[in-house]
Amino acid sequence: MQGGLHTRVFRAFNTVNAVSAVSRDKALADAAFDVVEQRCAAYERLFSHTLPGSSLSRVNQAAGAPVEVELELAELVKQALGYCSATDGMFDITMGPVVALWDFHQGDQQLEQNAEARKVHVPSSESLTEALTHVSWRGVHVADRTIRLDDPEARIVLGGVAKGYIADGLVRLMKECGVVHGIVNLGGNVAVFGGKPDGSPWNVGLRVPRSSAKAEEQSFGVVGLTDGSVVTSGIYERCFTAPDGTFYHHILDPCIGMPAETDLASVSLVSELSLDGDGYTTALVVMGLERAHSFVEHLPGCEAVFVTRDNQVYATSGIGRDVPFSM
Repeated sequence: MQGGLHTRVFRAFNTVNAVSAVSRDKALADAAFDVVEQRCAAYERLFSHTLPGSSLSRVNQAAGAPVEVELELAELVKQALGYCSATDGMFDITMGPVVALWDFHQGDQQLEQNAEARKVHVPSSESLTEALTHVSWRGVHVADRTIRLDDPEARIVLGGVAKGYIADGLVRLMKECGVVHGIVNLGGNVAVFGGKPDGSPWNVGLRVPRSSAKAEEQSFGVVGLTDGSVVTSGIYERCFTAPDGTFYHHILDPCIGMPAETDLASVSLVSELSLDGDGYTTALVVMGLERAHSFVEHLPGCEAVFVTRDNQVYATSGIGRDVPFSM
């Protein structure tokens, strides 16, 4: 079936999102987009750690008592713990106490508005040390629809994995609504399905790791996918430079609570499920190029493209030079 490409752009999860569908029937596409937006609002009420009254907030505020939650939240937390284990804790969903000490949105806005003042906040080593005592994914327990935290002061944050889970859910939802060829773009998480109507794959751009607040987004290469996902994480968004010239980015090392000391500017993971991309990319940035490259080479069904901080591009063997890289 041929047809036009219809797109809906909307805000959710603190980012700009877009869903697209190829269809002769614009009404069908619009109906699917309406359902997508409704579902995204529901996901936010489930997975947000900052939204008062969200299901995740109830878990975090329960002081260690078991909390019965919706099945989707229990499933996501259980799956997220799998990524924590697989990465030896380089991805940790209990980083909430540490994340709360940082404000990368505030810092970046202040630098943009008043470069002279540069009133950015860097947490003290004492506050980070105390917060890290409450960070341990091993203290999270999921049984059926119940979540319990061993540490009453632990806090789960799902920002590093929720969009992947949501993207996969939205793909299934659009298919259920009758969409055969489509794209879900949740600001760094891209999932595609059905390929193009002519049988060719969708081309997913790999973004140059540079802040979109300071320069137009550009791509240095593309990945062709009929069905699958490309998720990119990098140090170029939600970041700031302090008055002493120190650069701070939002990908925190769970061992020290500070921005990861890494030679990578970005990692793009190509996988069947967007959840895998989200679950691994943050940890891959923390690992650094050598370890991350080896890790993905042994990760079934996944490939990756790495950009170093000095703008060198590397890829795993399954991608090789099929991607036309050009920085």
